[in-house]
Amino acid sequence: MEGRQPIVFVVRASVRDGLGHLVRSLGVLRELALLHPVKLLLLGDRSGSHLIDDAQIPWDHCTSDQSAARKLRRSGSGLVVFDTLRFDEAAFSSIPSGVTTVSLSPVFDQMHRIAHLFHRTAVESPQWRAFSAFPKVHKGLRYAVLPPWLKRVSQRHYREQLQEERLAVAISMGGTDAPNRTLALLKLFGESRSRLVLYVALGDAYTHSYEELLACAAQNRQEIILLKSNESMWRVLQSVSLVICAGGLTTYEAAFMGLPAINILQDARWSWLFAELSEAGACMTLPPEKDCLQKAVRRVSAMDRDRSRLLAMHMASRNLIPKNGSLRIARKLAQIAASAEASDG
Repeated sequence: MEGRQPIVFVVRASVRDGLGHLVRSLGVLRELALLHPVKLLLLGDRSGSHLIDDAQIPWDHCTSDQSAARKLRRSGSGLVVFDTLRFDEAAFSSIPSGVTTVSLSPVFDQMHRIAHLFHRTAVESPQWRAFSAFPKVHKGLRYAVLPPWLKRVSQRHYREQLQEERLAVAISMGGTDAPNRTLALLKLFGESRSRLVLYVALGDAYTHSYEELLACAAQNRQEIILLKSNESMWRVLQSVSLVICAGGLTTYEAAFMGLPAINILQDARWSWLFAELSEAGACMTLPPEKDCLQKAVRRVSAMDRDRSRLLAMHMASRNLIPKNGSLRIARKLAQIAASAEASDG
């Protein structure tokens, strides 16, 4: 691989934006680094730098989108992969016309200007029909990028969990959880007649008061376990029977493991991202209506009374998402890079 120009990844990660895009890109980069030289340009703060160091991927920190574009031009790379929701339009326009652009995010604001999209579901956004130009889409659950440490929950283990007196439910609202739906859900569950064990997963980006959560837990009729983790979250949550989340990659991770999920969306426009999993019976999605949290709590109570519904969702998700999505994307990227190099040659 000596002498070849790197495939450059431009990724945004911070306390405010969360680390999901970085975790996804690192999954692909680990596989791609075995096939082709790579480099990562990190936008945002350095909160995820330890993850990059652990992956042993060469990287630079960029203080702005313009800085990332400059470093990209200096790299001489013919292939750049974006994993971010947004990128400055002028900075994007400064990328040389001969560079092939790729996105790992299906909601990238420069989608209409890229050449390739890797998309984790077969369902496409209705908004894409409005684009006059559009990338080549590599789509389907086989392209879902999942952490390598995820393990599927066996049917036997899941059935045993359903036999427990208290139903174990995880709450993982992800990111900064700006409206603090985590606390709101805890309060609502405190009024529920169901007897539950609530695992509350908080990431680095959670910006609200831990003291409020602790005070709520102390007065709550449910058993509550607070988790502050990223990589280790699913090791603990293997013992839950249901996950309540805000959508995103968490829903796909839960489905891969065989854990039913309730998605409480913050933006109704993103419901198509989970339509394939919902139609398969692996999860259910609630739009961001005024009483969506109350509806989620009522759904949990109903499934607690009839746990066969949870078992049906577990069975529907088994083997729904294939393994090795990162490797599939890495191989495709290597092929795209080789094709671009051949054309330049």
